[in-house]
Amino acid sequence: MGLAWHVVHALRGTHPYLQLPRPPVRLLVVSESWAQMDPLCEKLWNFLDPGEVDDRVTYSPGEGFRGFREPHIPFVSGPGNPTRGKVGSVLHFATYKQGAKRIAGGQFHGIAADEPMPETVFGELAPRLSRYHGWFRMTFTPTPESPDLTYLREEVAKAHAHYRATGQWHSAHWRELVTEVNLDALTPRGGLVEVPWKTQDELDELIASYLDIERGMRVRGDWDPVSVDRLLTAYSNDNLVAERGLPGGRWYIAVGIDHGAKAGRQAAMLVAIDEEGKEVRYLDEACSDGRTSPKDDATAILDMLRRHGWTWEDVDHWVGDRSHSGDRFGNAKSNQDLMQAFTEVLNTPEHRLRGKGLDIQIPRKERGSMYRGIRLMNGLFKERRAFIHARCQSLIEAITGWGGALDDAKKDRIDAARYATERLFDERRLQLPSSAFVG
Repeated sequence: MGLAWHVVHALRGTHPYLQLPRPPVRLLVVSESWAQMDPLCEKLWNFLDPGEVDDRVTYSPGEGFRGFREPHIPFVSGPGNPTRGKVGSVLHFATYKQGAKRIAGGQFHGIAADEPMPETVFGELAPRLSRYHGWFRMTFTPTPESPDLTYLREEVAKAHAHYRATGQWHSAHWRELVTEVNLDALTPRGGLVEVPWKTQDELDELIASYLDIERGMRVRGDWDPVSVDRLLTAYSNDNLVAERGLPGGRWYIAVGIDHGAKAGRQAAMLVAIDEEGKEVRYLDEACSDGRTSPKDDATAILDMLRRHGWTWEDVDHWVGDRSHSGDRFGNAKSNQDLMQAFTEVLNTPEHRLRGKGLDIQIPRKERGSMYRGIRLMNGLFKERRAFIHARCQSLIEAITGWGGALDDAKKDRIDAARYATERLFDERRLQLPSSAFVG
């Protein structure tokens, strides 16, 4: 919201705190992806006045701005176009993934970045400010999944060194402004009654919901994550069950799959959730000890289902990771390879399998998705809404022993369980646990 407010005032030339170029100006808003940018677009739209911008521009939640082939917002009246001429302020949009192609040759009075960018992207954007000596503002919360921000830290350190030497901030240097998550920061000032957006108890619950590895980054703006022995700290023996089967009532079943080429890296998890989303059960697993083929994986998954008296037709949701290119010995794997293996093992054409529900979907993989899923599972364990069957020894070992290393085989087992858990909550439109903050 703060970034949107800053951008709109910069376009109008009405910023109350900063001396910025007078309109008309050209600004650029960039983010990692269009989906990541959408919350910012919504707030930008809400700050605009009726008739202030070209009436061809519209905003649709989840779809962004429409009206022009290349998304942009021209100002046609008001302070953003003081002369009501043909040329008023214009707001352009781009994503990090588009790189220099989207902004080739462009020059801007200011760039607003929503979410941290890799150094290569910064190197492409910074020269676009040279003609107008423009400003660059980046707003984000550091997370363990942020790109390498060493370059940004060095720029901030350079600014502080200059200030210590001269007593002044250099306009060409980066300055770091941090707002800590506390009750004071969550209290709007200036009204008749100053009421915080959250109570202290709600704030404490929010902070407690963060994983230990990320809590300092999200609360205090720390640059670095904290090394921990395990991420899923809420799991305990109270989340372990020994009985087979499921309690009465309607349950939905999902199979989550993480493809692995190397020995011991293939994992599939059988997960169930009750109709109201009050309880999640991790029922069984099919994890490899050595190297496997897609046919081996398909057979292991079907055997896992048979142990519970089910067939592939009883599964409500299938979700499998993106394709794996294999290693130096080959053994590439993908959802399509696994589908082909199912057709061979079941002796059933693929179109019939898909027609009856065996259609393996890819999980959400945007930046931050892994930690959102881990927080979801941790919240379920904390509220005693998730339970693991004693048969799932590989999953239990992973949950109690994974400290966050991305190349650890334990992560593959947790990912398989996470994919299925997320899909069940997404597809069933179920309420997330209150202790699993996903913002």
